[in-house]
Amino acid sequence: MNLSLLSRAHAAEPQACHRLSRQKRNGLTALAGLLLAASPASVSAEGSWNSSVSGIADLFTSRRWQDNNTDAVKSAIYLRDCRVDAAGTAPNYVGVELRRNRVAAPDVSYGTKDLSACGNRPDLGWFGVDSAEWGDQVSGQYFFRFKLAAAWVRLWSNPVSARY
Repeated sequence: MNLSLLSRAHAAEPQACHRLSRQKRNGLTALAGLLLAASPASVSAEGSWNSSVSGIADLFTSRRWQDNNTDAVKSAIYLRDCRVDAAGTAPNYVGVELRRNRVAAPDVSYGTKDLSACGNRPDLGWFGVDSAEWGDQVSGQYFFRFKLAAAWVRLWSNPVSARY
């Protein structure tokens, strides 16, 4: 059997059966565009803010913000270059708690995340950045509460960024 004849015969087949029609191709392109537009990665955050903290103590609370839950973005915080004293030592514990403010009832806690890796200590595997997410939250007024290793510990971080 001559394989070169088979190859030539296969090459001579109409290519239309191997290609999508222009109409199907355009439909698939439009569908892919719709799927990408609806993906969570392409959804922009309802809001965000940037700030810094300088010498804050245990249980310090951040500014409050209103999340109207008009998107599917997860509430998150980002800390960079943390230090706990003037000598610049890396923190041994930095916890950040997301809370929803309620006027006539106790605040709702969504849990505390450990962001201790925000200190710049390559010897410990910390490279100056840490972040945490809490998921998409219901509509309400929110804030972060910082939890440090001890009452005497002070925290510096620049920047502190949030998205919601």
